[in-house]
Amino acid sequence: MAEAHSPSDITRRAMGDIPDTVSEVLVLSGAVKWFDVAKGYGFLVPDNGMGDVFVHASHLRHSGFGIVGEGDRMKVRAFAKQNGKLVCAQVLSVNQ
Repeated sequence: MAEAHSPSDITRRAMGDIPDTVSEVLVLSGAVKWFDVAKGYGFLVPDNGMGDVFVHASHLRHSGFGIVGEGDRMKVRAFAKQNGKLVCAQVLSVNQ
């Protein structure tokens, strides 16, 4: 089950790219489906069965992590865009 919370101003500043229209941020754990270093992005499959989460390489770098590969475990803060697609806002952990 995803842990949801309302993003505070501090959280918004820390994650940088959460739109003001987002009212809920989810904490999700799962496995990397694939990550293409050349493209600079990939997808996480959450353990709770929600849709794939888009993860950009900049979120890994800003959180102090390097490259991830298929099957690596991640915990992220994510939000749903207006179209319902999940997007990573911050990487919390990798392979822990």
